[in-house]
Amino acid sequence: MTKKELENLFRTHYQPMYRLALSLLADDEESRDVVSDVFVRLMDGPSLHETTARSYLLTAVRNACCNAIEHKQVRQRAERLLSAEACLTAGNDEDRLRVNELLHFADTALTPTALEIFRLRYLHGLTCREVADAVGLSRQSVHHHLTVALQAVRAYFNPKHTRNDD
Repeated sequence: MTKKELENLFRTHYQPMYRLALSLLADDEESRDVVSDVFVRLMDGPSLHETTARSYLLTAVRNACCNAIEHKQVRQRAERLLSAEACLTAGNDEDRLRVNELLHFADTALTPTALEIFRLRYLHGLTCREVADAVGLSRQSVHHHLTVALQAVRAYFNPKHTRNDD
């Protein structure tokens, strides 16, 4: 797609895309990020036909919002389950042992990138945007690494209840 085509699509469709994202996410910054990510992905893609561009772009935003919501839900569950700092400072011996087991598992089972992202997010309390900036990856890559890491942790600690739909 040429720069001029992309600029024309941006001028024509940004506002409806942003409004859709905002209505789904209820977060101004995250909505702008989602729309921007859709346009970034278009840079390497084929040109869009005028008659289908609007529906394609709105569908892409809707799908990106659904992914963002899913990642947010995974993050929230992980924050509840992996409140490591609270367990380490206020927890009993059993809690501390569980956290230590979790950290040992993460150190041995996760890839170096996933481990770094996991530690920055859950042990240091950085936001996904801050983690992405720290490791030099996109937010979507950070979300992907966190999802894979959390699935591995879940499978290890609760193998009877692992699911692939998270």
